[in-house]
Amino acid sequence: FFPILIVPFLDTMETSDPEDGTISIGKKNYFWIRRWILLSNLVFLILFTFASYCIIAIAYQNLQEPIFNDNQLVALPWNVDDQWPRSIDPVTNSTYPHRLVNEKVRSVVVYAVDGLRFDWTERNTDFSQLLASSEFHDHSTMLRIHAALPTISLANYKTLVTAAPPEIHGVTYNLERFDKFDSIFHRAQESRLKRGVALNSGWFSFVSNDLEPKERSFVITDNSIEDPKLNSVRHITQANEDYLLAQIMMKSLRNASYDLYWSMPGDVDAMEHAHGIDDPHTQTAVSQKIGIIKDLISILDDKTVLIITADHGHVDVGGHLGQDQATLEIPLIFFQKNSNLGTKSPAKTDTVTAINLDISTSISALLGIPVPRQSFGRILPEIFPLLNESNMIQMYRDQLLQKRNLLGNFHTVLGLNPPTIETQLEYSSLDEYRAEITRVSNEISAVRSQKIESRTIRNVVGTSFILTLFLGLQFFLRSKSAHLSFGKFRRNLKTFKRVGFSQKFRGILASSHFAAFAANILFYALSLTIFALESRFIYRSYSTWLWTSSSLNSNYDAIRWFLIVMGIGTIVSMAIQQWLNVFWVSSNLDFKLKMRRYFGLIRKTPFQVHSQELFKLKYNMLLWTSIAAIILMVLSSVQFLVVPGFLNLQFITPTTWSLRWRVMTVMFMTLPHYFFALVSCIVWPKSTSFKEIFQNSSLNREEDLAGNFQVVEMRSLVQETQ
Repeated sequence: FFPILIVPFLDTMETSDPEDGTISIGKKNYFWIRRWILLSNLVFLILFTFASYCIIAIAYQNLQEPIFNDNQLVALPWNVDDQWPRSIDPVTNSTYPHRLVNEKVRSVVVYAVDGLRFDWTERNTDFSQLLASSEFHDHSTMLRIHAALPTISLANYKTLVTAAPPEIHGVTYNLERFDKFDSIFHRAQESRLKRGVALNSGWFSFVSNDLEPKERSFVITDNSIEDPKLNSVRHITQANEDYLLAQIMMKSLRNASYDLYWSMPGDVDAMEHAHGIDDPHTQTAVSQKIGIIKDLISILDDKTVLIITADHGHVDVGGHLGQDQATLEIPLIFFQKNSNLGTKSPAKTDTVTAINLDISTSISALLGIPVPRQSFGRILPEIFPLLNESNMIQMYRDQLLQKRNLLGNFHTVLGLNPPTIETQLEYSSLDEYRAEITRVSNEISAVRSQKIESRTIRNVVGTSFILTLFLGLQFFLRSKSAHLSFGKFRRNLKTFKRVGFSQKFRGILASSHFAAFAANILFYALSLTIFALESRFIYRSYSTWLWTSSSLNSNYDAIRWFLIVMGIGTIVSMAIQQWLNVFWVSSNLDFKLKMRRYFGLIRKTPFQVHSQELFKLKYNMLLWTSIAAIILMVLSSVQFLVVPGFLNLQFITPTTWSLRWRVMTVMFMTLPHYFFALVSCIVWPKSTSFKEIFQNSSLNREEDLAGNFQVVEMRSLVQETQ
């Protein structure tokens, strides 16, 4: 907004042709205007660069704040049903909700395989054989479920234990966020259940608040493992780490009676990132996990429920984070020996029937403890055969209270008026409870949709208003300094339509507006086409390529993506700048000579440059590039107002998530284009000088423009050939 400082200088200007909009301007005032045009665009370029970087930072550096922050989690009511049976802690003399008796289930073991997409159930022979075996098939049920967006490990692990989506718990990348969110581990701790984990240290943060120090001994780190037999291990491979995790898990389950145990192997994900889906290394990693599952089944009793699931899937070439079907769809398998669960609750694998928010809520029902208090999930009907019917009323009553608290707290943190909430908690049947829970959940979804719409409109309108002021000032300054009125653009378009085919290039040449506009359209068409072709065919080619973020989720992919996008933008922008300089402002060379000059085959040859046409063309190129940047910033304002960190949109939807990455791609392509357009206005070719432009007192009169060519004194082509 620096250009606002130069308004007093504009008072000395006189309009020489009010109808035509041309301006007579002095040389001194021109230089002031030019400097502020360039300075204002430099400031805007810095702002645009900052916004482009921070779109990545919101996701990659976990800057997206959760809907409920820690202070609100402490202050807001999240109480458990007061009719839940309670016991007295002999040490603290405080009461706690004790576990409901369920003679069918004593413990739950969760084996969440990192990167296990759903179709591994058919792709891998060992996996499909396990599922088809009578020992497993008759006593298990399998669902096709959806992971949460973003499809990233720690975000979905946090969702698995809290039953809250990433927009609620705020973890959107593989970075730690220690918070006060309730979880299945915290609920188990409150009910004095024994818990254990076998994890890589990198995933420890999602349960660290809810484990006692003695329960943290089953965590592998790069430096030490508290198990004495493994103290000598250093910098182990992912496959060996998974094997050691399995050994720790087996040893723990044999030697102690755990109520809840959780393990998360990572080798499948590592192989998918490194080799893709179809590589033998990846098949081997999946088969190894199936072998571990078979060993695990052999030591479990018929009172233990084994849950097999994943955090996310992978695209065929390896990668996740986006919303491709292969990254979203994961398996959810419940198995219990001698339960005949397969006959009582048949598998549902044809369509998606649940989401991973439902896993911890269902585990709560299996263990007979209250659900996590920020849960957005439901108790899956597929596990009803494993539940004690006498506990169902109490479980649904608690879940209904939890959903009503969540609805009220949702209104509070979003600044809405308190909702009218029913106080009745007694219903005569389970169907009535389920209907009321569904109704409250739908109210939460409606409030969420309303706030997404209102906050998106707020950010887009606010950003558009601020950037329109900047754009209007840019138009005003250009009209005062370089005869660049926007009205000329429409007139030149009409002229272009009227002339015959052989005269069209003259019509275009006479319109610097049109030339700059066409050059920007060409830039984005070429850049995006090259980007799509490169992503589709060159780099680990996709069988079906979607423009999402799935190819960015590894250090190598992210660096490759950044270099490719910036490289494409740089090369295409330089090519177009050269094209404009050679084809649009040099009039006396035929096409062959222009092509030779374009590719640098002729460095010195006499040619004519219309100095004022080049002057207008460069400034219009900068103008249309800044307009493109403004449009991109308005599109990115779906996420925030003007710049990240200011009035963020905390909600994550498939539309906003895909738009974020697509806009970010185009923004990083635009950065070098904007830079070259700005430099082109600052560093003029030797063939043009300001003295030429100001050789007449009235810069912009049509009669002074006609035929005013500068002949460049150089050696002739003949001399160069000799």
